Order: sequence, then structure tokens, then C-alpha cells
Amino acid sequence: MSNKNNKELIGQLIDLHTHYGPYGDFDFSPEEVVQKMKKIGLRGIGIMQAPMKDDNYMPDNHKLLKVVELTGGELEIIPILMTSPAMVKNDPTFTKVKNIPYKIIKIHPYAHNWAAYPELVVTILNHAKASFLPVMIHTGYDESEPKNFESWFKNYPEIQFILAHGKPAVQAAQILQKHQNAWVDISFMEIEGIKLLLKNNSNANQRILFGTDAPITELFYNLTTEEYCFNRINELVECFGEETLLLWGNSNVNALI
Repeated sequence: MSNKNNKELIGQLIDLHTHYGPYGDFDFSPEEVVQKMKKIGLRGIGIMQAPMKDDNYMPDNHKLLKVVELTGGELEIIPILMTSPAMVKNDPTFTKVKNIPYKIIKIHPYAHNWAAYPELVVTILNHAKASFLPVMIHTGYDESEPKNFESWFKNYPEIQFILAHGKPAVQAAQILQKHQNAWVDISFMEIEGIKLLLKNNSNANQRILFGTDAPITELFYNLTTEEYCFNRINELVECFGEETLLLWGNSNVNALI
């Protein structure tokens, strides 16, 4: 099946993990990202500033307002607030971003050394709890391994936590089984890793979310954002079926937000 020609399927999907801003040798403006994502024909996107590996960096979250303006209602936007230690130090009450209609808060433990700022993490989590907002956590094979944040899942059962990338998959699968407030966003996740999430876990399907990490994918694959997204959708449909992809990219997002 060619998803490029399946407008009905694509038009129901929300890609919950996309970015704008500088990353590596690229700098994706809001205008460029919106144009790229509109071409795909998705129902909507979750979008945030690309990570900058600097604890003193102040994310330009106000560009989210520009993204919303640019879509003209053609693309549903789920604004995601990127945090950094400097940002939270300077605005512990999140007053400076109150005009941004963010729906998710992002913590990036690889880009920022959050282990050195436990009091700032508590500030973020208390704000998320009080605001009834999910928290997305970058995960990977380093200081951002899911096991490092298990105390967060235990101490804040009211918060829904999204493990972005679900890596390492073994740990992500264990967290999904153990904590009902944990979800996995499958951007950049291998097919075998996704299968591992589903293995011996009867309700994992209800806590998996479709994401791509576009347009950062252009740094890693010799493909345009449009080509990568169509290929990824085809791959997921072939492995798990249209009904499952619609669950991950539609119903589960509706249940989370």
C-alpha cells in the first residue's frame, strides 16, 4: 500500500514529535517546518524547539505561537514546551510562557544535565501536576535511560509521562508494564523495539504514540521529510496494520491530551 495515495489514513494521524529551530548544521524555521508537514497531509503535529546541548540555553518557545499562526487551521498543532535549567531558574512559575497554549512539557536529559538540578526538576513536575499536563522525556542509551526516571513515575502518579524514542526498548517495555502513567512515543524507534513493547503487555497498545522526529530525520537519512514520513507510515502499516497505526496516531493522542 502507498500511504502517499492514502489521504484518508494520513489525514487522521497526529505526529506527536516534530521540531523547529537549529539542530546540527540545519536550522528549521517555523515556516519551513509547517510547509513540510502540510505537504504530508497529516491531521496534526506535536511540535517543540529542537534541543540545544547547553544548560544555559533559553529555548525560544514563543515561536510556537508563530507555528500556530502559520498553519491557518489546516494543521492541528499541539504545542510542546521545551525546558532547560536556565529557563526554569529564570521563570520558576512559568509566567513568561503563560501566553503559549502548550499541551505537553518536554525534559531532555541528554541535552541538559538535569541530574545536577533536582530542585528544578521538582519545579517542572509540580507545575505539570498542577496544570494537568503530560511530561515528555527524551530517552536514549546514556544518562537519559528510562530507568533513571522511575522515581518520577512513582512520585507523580497523576502525571502522564511520555518516553520519547523508547530507548533502550527493554527498559521502555519494563516501564510500560510497571507504570500505568507511562507512554512511549515511537519516533526513531526500531520495529523490533516496538514489538518488544507489545510483547506480554496486554494494554501497551493503548499507550503507544506515533511520532517521527521530523524534520531532524533529514540529518540522518538521505530523504526529504515527506519521503521519510511516507516510508515510516508504510513500514508501520505493513508491520502492525492500519487499525493499530490509527490507534497510536489518533485515539491514543486524543486520550492523552
